[in-house]
Amino acid sequence: MSQAQTYRQQNMYRPQERAGYNARPKRTRRTSSSGLTARDRQHLLMMLIVAGIFGIIIIITTAFSATINYKNNQLQNDITVLEGEVEALEIEIQSANNIAAVEQKASHDLGMKYAEGSSYVVLSSDEKNGNDNFAAKLRNNAYGQ
Repeated sequence: MSQAQTYRQQNMYRPQERAGYNARPKRTRRTSSSGLTARDRQHLLMMLIVAGIFGIIIIITTAFSATINYKNNQLQNDITVLEGEVEALEIEIQSANNIAAVEQKASHDLGMKYAEGSSYVVLSSDEKNGNDNFAAKLRNNAYGQ
């Protein structure tokens, strides 16, 4: 055997001991029993966190829309009740505006009577009491002043 072959053989089984040559240890990839590296696990964890955040956002928006829908239904029910009240009031107004109802209220509640043909008030402008407006003349005639 030549000297070169012997040197190669000896260096083949010994680690490189020369200074500066391959001083940094080799990095080996650690794999778990599932075959995932640490970087893969980090990616999976980040994807899981992002999916969780999206899920929470979806739950919050669904709850918010359900709250708005509930308030909307309450307002619709209030509108229906108020529309019924408006219809009842309109019917009451129409019945109160009836001429027979007005006559009955005037005669029974207020004590009004129909005027006879000879009972009327004449206002003339040549009166001597000095009232120039209609309301004052009517008051004077009504109270006998």
